[in-house]
Amino acid sequence: MHFSLVIVGAHDGSKNTAMIDLANTKGRVLLIEPVPFLFARLAAKYGNNSNIILRNIAISLVDGEGSFLAPSETANTVHGWGDQLGSLLPDHAAKHDVRLVDHMESIKVQVMRFETLIRTESISSIECLLTDTEGMDADLLPSFPFSVIMPEQIIFEFKHADGAFRIGKKLGCLLIALDMLGYATRVLDMENMISIRSTVLPRPK
Repeated sequence: MHFSLVIVGAHDGSKNTAMIDLANTKGRVLLIEPVPFLFARLAAKYGNNSNIILRNIAISLVDGEGSFLAPSETANTVHGWGDQLGSLLPDHAAKHDVRLVDHMESIKVQVMRFETLIRTESISSIECLLTDTEGMDADLLPSFPFSVIMPEQIIFEFKHADGAFRIGKKLGCLLIALDMLGYATRVLDMENMISIRSTVLPRPK
């Protein structure tokens, strides 16, 4: 099954509304968000669209149940972006602003590997994969089963690749790996990079 867009860390959809709406005209869309109240907003906005699949899970390096640091609905009283800091990393929000600690809680969520997600959702191809996992992108993307699926584009947050507001070896290793897979990568904005598949390779059967 082809997906025009897969977003890991979809928030409530407001950050990528234009992208989601455009992808919806081209094919199926998969939106993944583990934070309950943000997922509820996604469901209210897209739940009646049969072309958009919603999953209340977190992508991880393991399958099963895991701990996730989730913002409360009051996190935006500290910063307007406070509710965007949900992460598998327990200290991620505190490294942004220690005041956010009082607006975060550790919750149990279903976690799933990329490989399991692809099998569960019967994904055969992806036009654009977007990850916004607050400090985990450089850990998770190397685990993607590129031998099975090669997304045409990958957009990922790089500014926390080696810790909050740090880039280093993890980002370097990810860029090298993407380059070896035939992706051309450039900076998209102050937070994100985009990798575009530049080498024509046969699609996995």
